[in-house]
This record gives sequence, structure tokens and C-alpha cells, in this order.
Amino acid sequence: MKPLPRFSWPRRGSPARVPALAVPLLALLAAAQLALPAAPADRPVARVARLALPPVPQAPGLVEVPPLLLQRSLFSPAGGAPANPVAGAPPVDPLGGMRIAGSVRLGPALRAVVQHPDGTVGYLPMGGRIGQWRLVGLDAQGARLAGPGGATLALPFGTRAAIAPPTPGSDDNQ
Repeated sequence: MKPLPRFSWPRRGSPARVPALAVPLLALLAAAQLALPAAPADRPVARVARLALPPVPQAPGLVEVPPLLLQRSLFSPAGGAPANPVAGAPPVDPLGGMRIAGSVRLGPALRAVVQHPDGTVGYLPMGGRIGQWRLVGLDAQGARLAGPGGATLALPFGTRAAIAPPTPGSDDNQ
């Protein structure tokens, strides 16, 4: 048995024969590419178009907000009533900072979801009390409360109850 040379062609029937036959062809093509001259210099080169952009607009100046808009609540469902209907007198909160956040059915009973000022949540059954106010009705939009002296309060869910103090000279003070 005689030793094979370092480089030998693959044996007949070997799948490595095709790449081995392509090596001389690839070497010939690489030499031809190096020998050919570069692209002609007179061919125009594509240039990137530079467009003139308009200047950046200046920041808008400060806008003065009318005092009436500052008094209105942004988060009121009906666009908001003025926060201070009577100048100088803050509105009275009959529920002490509590809000009726919604309603939930627990078993057969419908209950109001009450959010306390500290963030805790409780459930108020029909006829239950928040301070001097008694829950008399719940519907899809809000709750109805009955208060002292036959007063009623209709609250949309999530709003804070606020009653304007009576104005001097109105019929409520007489």
C-alpha cells in the first residue's frame, strides 16, 4: 500500500467530487475579476438630494385661563358645575369625603360601593346610612340619598357630593 499525496481527488462516487471540480473554476473567475479594470470614472454617481427644510416653529407662549374655567371641575361627568358657586364660601360636603363609586349585586341584594376618604372600600345596603343620609335608590347612573328634613341628593357614581351653601337673601334661609 502506497501513501496518498496530501491533495488527492475524491474517490469515484463520492459526493465531494462536485465541489472539488468547482474549485478551479472559482479560482479562474476570481483572477479574472482582479484583472478587469474598475468601473469607468465618467459614469455619473448618484447623489443624495438635500432638501431645504422649514425652520422649527417657536414654542407657543403662555395662555391665560379665565377664572370661570379654573373654578370648574375637569372630571365631573356633566362638564362640571362651578366648584365655588357662591364666592368666598366653600361647598358643603354632606357625606364627609365619602364617594359612592358604583353598585354591586351580592346575592339577591343590590349594594352601593362606598369609598371612604382614606381609600378603604365598603358596601352599603339599601336603607343603610352615611352620616345623616340614607341610601334610598340605585340605578345605572348613580345613587339617590334621602337626608334630614326631606332633602334628597342624586349622586352620579364616582363624584363627590357638594351642596352649595345658601346665598344670603335666598328663600332657603327664611
